[in-house]
Amino acid sequence: MKKLLLYLFDGLLILAMVGCVATPTPEPTEAPPVEETAAPEVTEAPPAAAEFDFSGEFWNRPYTAQKEWVLGVSYQNLAFPYVAAMQTAIQNRAKAIGVKIIETDAFNDTNKELANVENLLAQNIDLLLFEA
Repeated sequence: MKKLLLYLFDGLLILAMVGCVATPTPEPTEAPPVEETAAPEVTEAPPAAAEFDFSGEFWNRPYTAQKEWVLGVSYQNLAFPYVAAMQTAIQNRAKAIGVKIIETDAFNDTNKELANVENLLAQNIDLLLFEA
């Protein structure tokens, strides 16, 4: 019985050692040559955002809605200067085109913002704007 266990153990040991032998890795083959194409010439850089002119005909054309649009706007927190600036811009544009806005402020509270959005949707708004 001891001899049988010894042979069994030896066999397992040999199998374990054979499994640990490193196999030769195949030599890497050369990659196919890649065609190099010249990059297109840049003749003029695109204008920076400050260079765009928003005073043209497209931006100032009159808008007449067939019905009164109601926009719901949900703000994350109006205490942030960029959010307050966005609010002013939205209010000015809405007034210019005759659109009614309903605004809410979540004061950095996700649950409050969710409740605000649900409240806006219950008021049958035409468009919902998020600031998050």
